[in-house]
Amino acid sequence: MLKKAVSKTTNEIRRPAVSWSGVFSETAFVGIALVISYYFSQLRFGVVGIIPEATLELLLAGDAHLPIQYRALIPWFSKIVILMVELVATKALVSPESVFQAIELISSVVLVMAFRAYVSLFVSTVIVARLLSFSIFFPLLFHYVLWIPGYPSLQYLQWFSWDIPSVAFVTMGLVTLYKKKWLLYYLIFTVATFNRETTCFLTFVYLFSELGREKPKVIASHCLLQLIIWVFVKYILFQIYLGNAVEGGSDYFSQGLFYAAEFYDGRNLTTVTDVRFYPFLFGVIGYLWIPVVFSLRLIRSHFVKRSLMVALPFYVGMFYVGAMTELRNFGELIPIVLMAFLLLLRELLKLEAAMTGQHKNVYNHDILMRNN
Repeated sequence: MLKKAVSKTTNEIRRPAVSWSGVFSETAFVGIALVISYYFSQLRFGVVGIIPEATLELLLAGDAHLPIQYRALIPWFSKIVILMVELVATKALVSPESVFQAIELISSVVLVMAFRAYVSLFVSTVIVARLLSFSIFFPLLFHYVLWIPGYPSLQYLQWFSWDIPSVAFVTMGLVTLYKKKWLLYYLIFTVATFNRETTCFLTFVYLFSELGREKPKVIASHCLLQLIIWVFVKYILFQIYLGNAVEGGSDYFSQGLFYAAEFYDGRNLTTVTDVRFYPFLFGVIGYLWIPVVFSLRLIRSHFVKRSLMVALPFYVGMFYVGAMTELRNFGELIPIVLMAFLLLLRELLKLEAAMTGQHKNVYNHDILMRNN
């Protein structure tokens, strides 16, 4: 007798506990990110110099000049790693250089994964989000590797331990802001402020993205809370390193908060008014900001479009406390502008596909009319 076939319901069908194809693709993604990050970090250490006021030994000892020493998170973490190794090691001790390099390598991988998370908010296809996440390395080269014109040596480029972690923290901040995961956001914001004070610009991103969408009282409460955290962290750092020497002397120093020699000496004004510097200055974000500015209307995401407004207070602030010739000062803008460029590119590809489809329809219509 023939047995009657019984159809199984969806619940009765056993699904594999682990998707091995997913595990393989994720492993491949992390592996590629690790290889590229290793090359990028080694390239940075190969062509970028460390200034005498902020050597690795001074940072670990807490004796680097102010305000450099205030970017204390990575030196603190490195010191903990070295102390732990010294407790368990029997022979060879780890060098400060290897610890800082390892942290930069890990930070670069984390940055790629954080940017993938940010891209995934707007791109549903997993493989596309993975591929696009590697685009982060293109603007990173302009900010942290390529040379500065007007200076004789590549060694003028300055290596700082907080640069790449700062971009990673901002990227994670953007993801949590978009999702409004406030507990995680405030944790990232607090930790990141110990790394670099530019976390204040995440507050601007929130302000610009929520204006007109959220109640003014809610916006004010979040902005005030972030301000309190930022000031509290800066005050702690100020108290810890109160006796440190000052970079450049007290003429360019404001109680350890910033170093504004380029502003007071007029170098920033000279830079932005000299057209010979423009090809270099326009290289911020690898020139990707240019198509973004001219095609801003094509970007549909409210959050991404509004977050671009942070560039205005960012540049105003850096004109005073930074050097316009150091593109590394603008690294935190990379995920903000790059995301806008990727969304712009997607919209242009959609327009191209639509136009191609229309041309095909017209062509097929003409062929049909001729045959008739």
